[in-house]
Amino acid sequence: MRSTRERNLWAQFDALQLGAGFTTEDIEAPQIMVEDVFGDSHPGSFHLNRLTEQVKYGVYQSGGVPCMYHTTDVYDGCAQGHDGMNIVLASREAICDMVKVHASAVPWDGMVLSSSCDKSIPAHLKAIARMNIPSIFLPGGSMRPGPYQTTSLAAGEISLKQRRGQVAEAEIRNYKLTGCPSVGACTFLGGENFDERGI
Repeated sequence: MRSTRERNLWAQFDALQLGAGFTTEDIEAPQIMVEDVFGDSHPGSFHLNRLTEQVKYGVYQSGGVPCMYHTTDVYDGCAQGHDGMNIVLASREAICDMVKVHASAVPWDGMVLSSSCDKSIPAHLKAIARMNIPSIFLPGGSMRPGPYQTTSLAAGEISLKQRRGQVAEAEIRNYKLTGCPSVGACTFLGGENFDERGI
């Protein structure tokens, strides 16, 4: 195992892991990096820590030891209509780079990544492609549609109508209450359908 080979060259590795609560049996097991983009600022990432908690159980059951990282993402929907939109695409590279930092700083035997949205998914897939370790990608899924199959895509039309004074307050309120009814990526899956140019 890669982790064993490197650990045998540097005694502090074992000391640090034991200091973090590992047992002596744990430090002999395959070391698996588990990373998500959990954050509670938007529904696309809000649930991912619960998914990766289940991943950790699976790693333990398979004889490995999981180690958790979070590099949270930002959300296009919250960046719309102001200068925040200028940073959203750059966030994809930042997430990819952080995963590469985490995956390179420790000699992992494997890696599991989980994300949902249209910048974090390609960021994770790019990181997997660039790192030479066995990897699994766990998608976080999409949110449920709202009434009459409404999705968060309706926000653009409602926002334009609102600026022109062409929408009733009740319609805006109804959209706000039902447009994003659960966690997960936006149900219209716009950005998630990227091609090889997006990787």
